[in-house]
Amino acid sequence: MLNTDIFIFFLLARDDNKLVQELLRSYH
Repeated sequence: MLNTDIFIFFLLARDDNKLVQELLRSYH
């Protein structure tokens, strides 16, 4: 769970709320 990974992911998926939600679900 690196902040860098999350940062990169949000940069890539900032236009895709579904991907963001998937990330949050995976981490929680």
